[in-house]
Amino acid sequence: MRGIPHQITDWLISRFEKRRTTMAFDDFLSDEFPVENGLDQGDPISQLIYILYNAGLLEIIIGDDGILILIFVDDAVILARAKNFDGPSGTHEILKRVMEQEEGVLKWTRDHNCIFGIAKWQLADYTAKTRPAGADP
Repeated sequence: MRGIPHQITDWLISRFEKRRTTMAFDDFLSDEFPVENGLDQGDPISQLIYILYNAGLLEIIIGDDGILILIFVDDAVILARAKNFDGPSGTHEILKRVMEQEEGVLKWTRDHNCIFGIAKWQLADYTAKTRPAGADP
């Protein structure tokens, strides 16, 4: 069986309905306004809800050898393994495909109102050791 019992989802829905907040900084206090989406900062259950909400991201790569997606709290890592970095079967092309394919990561983010901080993304290439052990760097 897969999923979350309806009693829990019903409770979560009621918990997030009709939320309101204010903003305060310096000598300013805003009028109260509705909170229409998102999780409450500092709420211990927010981390668990975020992980459950983003679990579908892991399904994008099911059956795709050489790809691994890891999620921890609000961070995600996509790992790709191939014989080279460039070219049609290289890691860069594999990552591009996982992001842009019809049911890829970018579509998932749009469908789930989950905005990734693309400006914070990093690409790191790693290769197996190519020098014999003990050789000078």
